[in-house]
Amino acid sequence: MNDEASKGFGRSYGFVYGQRLSLEYIDRVFPELHQQVQLAGLNFSAKFHRLEERLEKAMASIGKPAALRSKLDPMLAKQIEGITRQQATDFLELVNDRAAGKIPSPELEFILAAQYEETPAREFVNGFRQSYSATGHPKAKGLRLDMQMPKSWKGEEGYRPNIVRKWTSANGTGMETILLLVKTIGGERVTKADVAESLRNGEVKAMIPEGGTFIAAKAVTVEGQPAFVVEYDSAQDRAGIDLAMRAEMYGIFYGDYFISLQCMAGATKGDARKAASGYTGVKPLCQQVANSIVLPSRY
Repeated sequence: MNDEASKGFGRSYGFVYGQRLSLEYIDRVFPELHQQVQLAGLNFSAKFHRLEERLEKAMASIGKPAALRSKLDPMLAKQIEGITRQQATDFLELVNDRAAGKIPSPELEFILAAQYEETPAREFVNGFRQSYSATGHPKAKGLRLDMQMPKSWKGEEGYRPNIVRKWTSANGTGMETILLLVKTIGGERVTKADVAESLRNGEVKAMIPEGGTFIAAKAVTVEGQPAFVVEYDSAQDRAGIDLAMRAEMYGIFYGDYFISLQCMAGATKGDARKAASGYTGVKPLCQQVANSIVLPSRY
């Protein structure tokens, strides 16, 4: 839990906690709005089940939620005290909008990160997505490609050669990463039979990073194109910190292009079990992201 993450989750917790106190205040001061208060609260909790509890869990490493609440209570009381009936009804409409996902950034991203921490693919399936187009990017080398990512993952430019874009979980503060790489391969077009042959003779193993440990591989089809997916373990050094990584890579062949989608979960070295646990959630998300890829030139 770095400083950016602690601020983000803490701010989002205050957002949700303040909403609950406001609903309780409106219910107490304007009893005629009881039904609307209950409905707004139920709509939000149905969309974001046990959210306050999940945010408390996310903040466990930076302090007890009770201590944060003691700081929030006096500040929130000043904001809530004395609101008019019109302000109360406006707030109920606002909560219903929030239940539909209309939450400001970065609160939304950290809320989604906490809500779907164990099942990130469900964030994608439930419609919390962002669109990305690599079309026109210099590292895409002329390739036209569109795709989607979960909303809570922060996208950034890739600094290394061939990395078009990278996304990191928990609004850029998490230990899970997805990379999009594009290379040109030239020569004859790769077919499904070629991919099958490379799996049989072990050539696919050469695709994993140096020092990586091969786990498994299989042939797949992505956007109608021949592809493979390979799973592996590796170790990385990030800013002097040794990390254990569990990853899988989709390798997609399209004309003169090789498209690589790499999905990784990490943990500090010596905690490979945690990396494997994080990967369990990332793997189905990686499949969803791969299936979202569209190559407009095909059509």
